[in-house]
Amino acid sequence: MIDHFEIKVKDLQISEGFYRSFLVPLDYKLAFKTSSLISFLSPNSPHPGGDFWLTQGTQDP
Repeated sequence: MIDHFEIKVKDLQISEGFYRSFLVPLDYKLAFKTSSLISFLSPNSPHPGGDFWLTQGTQDP
């Protein structure tokens, strides 16, 4: 069983809109949001911190 899933993204704001567009119809809810992390909570998840995370990665080298 997977506990949580994290994706590092180049642009957190743009990625939030993209992932929200298909996670919300699947009944995922926003768990929390900071300047460097966004967490979504799946239906019936036992983890209040969410189980699908987007984190700000680094820019291209």
